Amino acid sequence: MKIKNALVLLLVLFVSSCATGQADRPRTDVPPMTQSPKGHVAFFFLAGMEYRSTREAYGEFIYGYEAAKRSLLGEGYSYSYHSELPLAIGNGDLRLTLSKDNLSQGAGLVLVKSKNRFRIVYGIFNGADIVKMSREYFQRRP
Repeated sequence: MKIKNALVLLLVLFVSSCATGQADRPRTDVPPMTQSPKGHVAFFFLAGMEYRSTREAYGEFIYGYEAAKRSLLGEGYSYSYHSELPLAIGNGDLRLTLSKDNLSQGAGLVLVKSKNRFRIVYGIFNGADIVKMSREYFQRRP
C-alpha cells in the first residue's frame, strides 16, 4: 500500500510541476537591462498560442532568439524579450514605447540605436540572420 501511495504522490508532483512550468517562455537571463552604447535588440512576439501554426511560429522565433543571444552579447549589443503591449524598450537614456498602433505585425525585432534612432523589422529569423542584420544596422553611420 505504501508503494502505491508514493507512486501517486510522484505522479501528482510531476503533473503539478508541468502545469506550473514556464516551458513555453524563453529564458530571459540577460544582464537586467544592462544597456549597450553600441545598440539594443528588442525581440517581440505578441501573437497568442491559440492555434497550432502560431505555436509552431513561436517555436521558430524562440529558436532564433536563443541562437542569437550569446552572439549579440559578444558583439557588444544588449537585448530584451517582450511578449506584451506596449513594448517598453530602453537603451541608455532612450526610453521607447511602442503600442499596437505602432506595429503592423506580431513578431519581429526593434533595433535601437543611441541618439533616438530605431528600426522595426518584422518576421521570424534564425540566429545568424539576426546577428548579421544587427551588425549591419548598428555599424552604419547615424
